[in-house]
Amino acid sequence: MNNNEQNNINNTNLNNNVSNTSDNFTSIPNVNIVEDTQTPVVNNTVNNAPTNVEPVSVTVPNVSAATSNTNNISQSNTVPQPQVQPNMVENTEPQVQQVTNPSNNNDNNGNKTNNKSTILLILLFILLVIFVFFLPNISEYFRNGKTSTDNVEVNNGVLVCNMEKEEDTETLSYEYSFNFTSKKITTSSYNITLESESKESIKNSNSECESIKAIASDIKGIDLTCTSSDNIATMIQSNDLKTIDTSKLTKFTEAGGMYPEFKYKDNPYDVQAKLIKVGYDCNITAN
Repeated sequence: MNNNEQNNINNTNLNNNVSNTSDNFTSIPNVNIVEDTQTPVVNNTVNNAPTNVEPVSVTVPNVSAATSNTNNISQSNTVPQPQVQPNMVENTEPQVQQVTNPSNNNDNNGNKTNNKSTILLILLFILLVIFVFFLPNISEYFRNGKTSTDNVEVNNGVLVCNMEKEEDTETLSYEYSFNFTSKKITTSSYNITLESESKESIKNSNSECESIKAIASDIKGIDLTCTSSDNIATMIQSNDLKTIDTSKLTKFTEAGGMYPEFKYKDNPYDVQAKLIKVGYDCNITAN
């Protein structure tokens, strides 16, 4: 066999191989790539492809389009997640407050009421202690005979103070009075009255008064008056504080006369305070 014949045989085999290859290419399924937002369509010819086809590399002309479609497929197949409505949470809070607030308010109101009661009790206790502490002063105030209208001091008037002592069947009454001008004492009077069922006591008291009166007759500024009845004996000592002679009072006081301890021009309000301290009830009235 010469070279020409050999070449013809090789060409014939080559043509047969090419023909077989072209037949094989016609059996490869076609894939249609659609550039849109819908799911890509696959040609049904894939199901008719022969199983003995050898794998062939296929070059895809538009890779970005396929990628875009793939992303669209994944996004379209994603299951939407349920959204939480904010109103569902917000609406539950007021309902809880409506249930809990009344009990809290009741507790707060109860605590406030208890606190107020405790404070009132403490205040009452403090007032009671203050009242007990100042009770002597309050009693002294009423003994003094002052009222809410006695705030203004009297310039010209009379100060009268009284005290009484009781012993079995006898009662001794003491009255001390002072006349004053421009808040200055000028004269005083001391009155002792004995009330007794015993006639002998009345007689003895009157006799004593007469003895004192005799001594006072020699003292300037002192005048004594004695009176008696069946069951009352009275001695009244009047003092002119401006003219009284205190140098002769020793014998007079030893006999039972009243020493004039308050002096001329003394303040009647100071005298009132001193007599109240020793047990007198005093009152000042204007002339």
